[in-house]
Amino acid sequence: MAASAMYAPPGARTVDMTQLRPLSVDTIFGRQLFHLSVRDIADLPPHLNLPSRHFALLLAWDAKEFSSKLISNLASRLADEGLAYLCAWGSDCERVHDVFDETLVERDIDAGVKSLVMTTWHDEEDLKEVLWFFLNCTLPDDSLADDCNSGLVISVENDEWEREIVAALSDPASFSKRVLQDEPGE
Repeated sequence: MAASAMYAPPGARTVDMTQLRPLSVDTIFGRQLFHLSVRDIADLPPHLNLPSRHFALLLAWDAKEFSSKLISNLASRLADEGLAYLCAWGSDCERVHDVFDETLVERDIDAGVKSLVMTTWHDEEDLKEVLWFFLNCTLPDDSLADDCNSGLVISVENDEWEREIVAALSDPASFSKRVLQDEPGE
């Protein structure tokens, strides 16, 4: 997709899209799927420049050593980028979810609007199950759904997660079918 077709906040610097790895288009929501692997959460590019105004995000992150302030700043930054749905997964994902919720609600109260960003945490599922949920169940609020045409998975400092994510997002229909076939009782 040409850089001119991508949404960027006013005044945003252009970031080389090679930092985001486009993988495929999902079959449920028709979203273009991207993966971004970083060694540290601070290594995220200054702007994501995804091809749609809103996006669904799966954040795979071992966040237990990170402050709530850092997580709150990340929540604000991603909301500014157009976050419509957050799935938090990894160590301390419930706290990540809670801090995102708290930050987004406070921002909305300050702006006089109702929070529309959906958030979930997945502390008892394995990555395969969370990827399936991300690909099949992340329907944002109606007011954001029409322009939520990007799905992004950010993995932080874990090569094993990265391999599993890339495999799932590269062929989401086959991945989802395999997950359902692996379910007990199926």
